[in-house]
Amino acid sequence: MVVNHSYPRHTRHLGCILNASESDIAILNEHHDILRDEPYAIVCDGCQNSYKSMETATELLGESYQNEGPTHESEFENSRPITENCLDIEGRPMLEYPIQASQDADLVDEVFVSTDGDDISRVAKNAGATVLRRPEHLSGDISHGDVIKNSIQTVKEQFNNMLDIAVILLGDSVMIDGQLIDLTIETIQSTNADSAMTTWRAEDDHPQRAMKINDNGYLTHYDGEYNAKNTNRQNYDDVYYYDNGPWALEPQCVEDRNGPGAWWWMGEKCVPVEREWVTGRDIHDHFDVAFQEFYIKNRNMLQ
Repeated sequence: MVVNHSYPRHTRHLGCILNASESDIAILNEHHDILRDEPYAIVCDGCQNSYKSMETATELLGESYQNEGPTHESEFENSRPITENCLDIEGRPMLEYPIQASQDADLVDEVFVSTDGDDISRVAKNAGATVLRRPEHLSGDISHGDVIKNSIQTVKEQFNNMLDIAVILLGDSVMIDGQLIDLTIETIQSTNADSAMTTWRAEDDHPQRAMKINDNGYLTHYDGEYNAKNTNRQNYDDVYYYDNGPWALEPQCVEDRNGPGAWWWMGEKCVPVEREWVTGRDIHDHFDVAFQEFYIKNRNMLQ
């Protein structure tokens, strides 16, 4: 394996597209002349999420489904599930976008999709990705971390443990490109971090402005007491949210389980790659579908 003289690591990488149910880069790294010995990528996928109501299917897939698909709720429920990751977004199955982004990244050589769904498998193969079929105990609505850990372990075995960095992508976001994937890898290579994730910095959605309903049915501060010095958000401490973009990590992170908060598969030394945005970028409803389509049509302007 060729050792990169710019960075103290070898450069075999794992790019993963993870959950099907579950680029505007603020700063670019200067180092692009990386010596590589056939880096690898994994795409970890997507469970076979489906829509179980006629109303939801029609909202997301359009009137064509209503005209051509089942006409009664009971018939709909007994038909083949509609897979979220295979929704048509500007003429392509949604899953193709993160796969294409992985293939466009300079630091990624192979792309894998981990899934339990036949529709997802078909789209992944047609897009040139290798499919990793999930074991039975990881089928269905399973924790991200468990699937990520299994996928990384599977690919490490396939490549004799010669994997330095894994890049995990969600299957239900099109707001990703090869530059962004390379940036998350370079962020780890150029620092002492063992992981990096794309984030947005909170403003009006800052935790100091979060509320909950108390036992009497009234809104109150989420923590019970507002302790900021004033109400201007510019005076709050910086807070970051994961924005549904790439997770990049050294494979050992999934064994250590000491990542920040809910993201236990990330490393103890996790750094943010900040993107200008106001919320997450994955798809949950028809509004998100329309917004992703708007992003595709206006990508250059938004960047």
